[in-house]
Amino acid sequence: MEPKEKRSCELGDGEYRYAPVDWPAEHESAPSADVAGVVVGDDDSVTAFRRAPTPLTRYSAEGRILQEWGAGIFRNPHGISAGRDGVLWCTDDGDHTVRKIDSSGAVALVIGSPGSPAPFMSNHPFRRCTQAVESPNGDVYVSDGYGNATIHRYDAEGRHMSSFGSSGVEPGEFNLPHSINIHDDLLYVADRENHRIQLLDLDGRVVDVWQGVHRPSALARTPTGEWAVAELGPMWAFNRGAPNLGPRISILSSTGEVLARIAMQPSAGVEPGQLVAPHGVAVDSRGDIYIGQVWSIGWPMMFPGRESPSTRRTLVKWVRRQAMGDLVT
Repeated sequence: MEPKEKRSCELGDGEYRYAPVDWPAEHESAPSADVAGVVVGDDDSVTAFRRAPTPLTRYSAEGRILQEWGAGIFRNPHGISAGRDGVLWCTDDGDHTVRKIDSSGAVALVIGSPGSPAPFMSNHPFRRCTQAVESPNGDVYVSDGYGNATIHRYDAEGRHMSSFGSSGVEPGEFNLPHSINIHDDLLYVADRENHRIQLLDLDGRVVDVWQGVHRPSALARTPTGEWAVAELGPMWAFNRGAPNLGPRISILSSTGEVLARIAMQPSAGVEPGQLVAPHGVAVDSRGDIYIGQVWSIGWPMMFPGRESPSTRRTLVKWVRRQAMGDLVT
């Protein structure tokens, strides 16, 4: 059964229009714990990386729970990505580690020293690392992170090969490399607090810098070659509630041009189509967008002094619509 569309709400315009849906399926329990990361598999199954006693949940595209696992492994789930052969790369910023989870759900590799952070801004791995991604040749790149400003490269066996980047605002420098993706031998780094996305080759040389985003938390490539970028909204007293800053999803072209801003006005809130703190994003083969939210952190910053609703939409699905209004198939 397809998820129910919230027909009263349509987001975006023109070629980039989306409809929020009731998802996961009604007979499944929607997660209320923060969803720090989300990833779509080759079969369009969706895995949420939650800050919950059982942190990993895999759903079908229709929203049925297929598998739940990972209890007792992670301290504070952060980023997740898919590797080859059904592998998941799970980054734990509370434990300063990256774990490779094989297709059976077992931990196949641990990179980093559990519970042992590197010194602040030392450029040594890891200090609250944020995401790991596997390259086509099997090397693993890790963005690092809260208290560091570096990308680290490892071989497939978890041996450290190199590191690049440091704190700053120049190309190749970072102010919270919060998420990392890879396509066509290029690294796409969400340089969150510098409000930009940096593109680097696999040896760390800067190829391009994309501006025009606000606090990008994560990015995912669409099946037609664009990028969906999750952007946190303004959370500080001086600009909280300011328009045109998010929280939202922006669609960027393959060359970094902003094609669409997907958000309501006001964009922050609990209504269908509104967001609180989009932290992870994924796109399936139909172009549907999945958004993981860190509600427990975002809500008090976006709405200080206001009680959080009991129902927290920490995992959201937006179905892409074609120009004539039909659901993409």
